[in-house]
Amino acid sequence: MKIKIGIFIFVFSVFPFSKIRESIFPYLSGDGFRSIASYVLDDSSDFDPSEIVESCPLIFVCTNYLDNFFLNYHPYIASKYILITHNSDYSSPGIFYNYLEDKKMVHWFGANPSVIHSKFTPIPTGVHNRYFDIGRREYYIDLEKRSQSAIRNNLVYSNGKI
Repeated sequence: MKIKIGIFIFVFSVFPFSKIRESIFPYLSGDGFRSIASYVLDDSSDFDPSEIVESCPLIFVCTNYLDNFFLNYHPYIASKYILITHNSDYSSPGIFYNYLEDKKMVHWFGANPSVIHSKFTPIPTGVHNRYFDIGRREYYIDLEKRSQSAIRNNLVYSNGKI
């Protein structure tokens, strides 16, 4: 019985069932980008595309859900929109590159860019989301304070071009 309880506690701490989906301002995070969107499609949010009535809304889609979005949502959105993709290690736009030419796509902001296109702007991956232990705002404030007081004897500068 103790083993089952221990496993449950481990699973719950690693994969929380009730995620805190807030920005950790002033630090950038996927959920920070998520928080500015009017409509969200990810593991904890959904929307009805036929209910979008405003012009040019911000739509956030977890990059893992892009196939679902373009198959089941995009065709039913009547207005032009701005897309934000994040919270995944998948690249964007990836295999969905052709949607950049769609007349409904005003602009696409995404993490882990796979293309250079006038309608696509890369955004930083940022820090971990709040629902991870390392994503607590206090963690970064403490880290920032400690790094400001650190004595640095060895400095490194690096520059590269791909």
